[in-house]
Amino acid sequence: MAEVKQNILQGRNLITFVFYNPKKLFCKQRFFASKMSRKEINFPRYSFDNNTQKDLINFLQLAETHKQNSFCNHDEYRKLKSYFPLSAKIKHALNEHNSAPLCIDIDGSDEEEKALKATNHCKINQTLELPVSKDSDLVEIKAVSLGDLKETVKDCLFEEKSVPINLLQDLTYLSTDHLQDIFSYFAQVLPLDHIGSFWNSIIEHNITKNEVLDAFVSYCFIPKIKQRYCCEYSYLLKEISCKCGQILKTELIDRTLQTDWSDEEIPIIVQYLSTLGNDYKSDVLCDLIIKSDHLEQNYFPFIEVLLSPNLKDEILFQLIVLMASSSAAFSTDNTYGKLLFKVVKLFDKPMSGLEQPLKHILGSHESIWKRKVEKSVSSWFNDSLTQSFL
Repeated sequence: MAEVKQNILQGRNLITFVFYNPKKLFCKQRFFASKMSRKEINFPRYSFDNNTQKDLINFLQLAETHKQNSFCNHDEYRKLKSYFPLSAKIKHALNEHNSAPLCIDIDGSDEEEKALKATNHCKINQTLELPVSKDSDLVEIKAVSLGDLKETVKDCLFEEKSVPINLLQDLTYLSTDHLQDIFSYFAQVLPLDHIGSFWNSIIEHNITKNEVLDAFVSYCFIPKIKQRYCCEYSYLLKEISCKCGQILKTELIDRTLQTDWSDEEIPIIVQYLSTLGNDYKSDVLCDLIIKSDHLEQNYFPFIEVLLSPNLKDEILFQLIVLMASSSAAFSTDNTYGKLLFKVVKLFDKPMSGLEQPLKHILGSHESIWKRKVEKSVSSWFNDSLTQSFL
């Protein structure tokens, strides 16, 4: 049973938490709240006084140890949790508290009370000293549940605009499924500027574990930026392309090949891609061509925006071959014809082997771009081949 007594003391309320054993009083903790109403009805939410942080942490640790015991009053617990929410600072201090076991004052000196004291010390040590195994998928993060970790990180970003290193390190211990869960949650609840603050914290504290970076890009950053274009986040995209370019490249290619973009999202992502450096765009396009065995309609905007003047002719040649393999499906498609025209204009000079795929494409293509392509390549080949085009 938990009893809360209120007394007015020097302009502040003194809250006394007293836990009773069926036989003996075994623990007593006191700390101050900054404000408190005299009524329970419509009770406002207040924060704890910073001067009582140490006593508060000790109390919370002891309460955690005994929260499942029959003498605990869960209604009182829920009220206190609602009335006095813990700040991010208190949560951090609680997670990082590695001091010696609490000294619990027990009135009397009989053997039963001494035994109880020893048992309580043991239980508190078990709560404070949770071993962390990086190889286990069932990791307990310093006695903080996954839900608590979500809320603590969110509070830090809203209050401090950053995430402390201890919480970022906690993320490195999570399983892949837990990382997906927590970063998907962040994508839902965090605005774009807080996503940027999250990334800055990761880089500032040099968190390099691939699973964390992959989860951030896949389940937090990409789902967030595909909602709308924002100039500030085009810079963040560039930074991510430099810091973890392979992860970003894989995510962009896989989503494109799996037709994971909606019609509304494609123009937004294409606008973001247009801001990337030419070298990175060439790298993405090269891998996209290698992984594609045919073309789909939704590939064209991505291929077009990834074209750049410094593309090697070998990559352009492979793209022409890929377009030839799907030419029958797009014989009257203007977007296909426009893409073909832009590709052939990028060649510095004709390549050996380029004649046959171009002849195959132009032999059946009927869009408004056919004549422009034919004029562009007419000087590349001998008269007989040119006549076959025309």
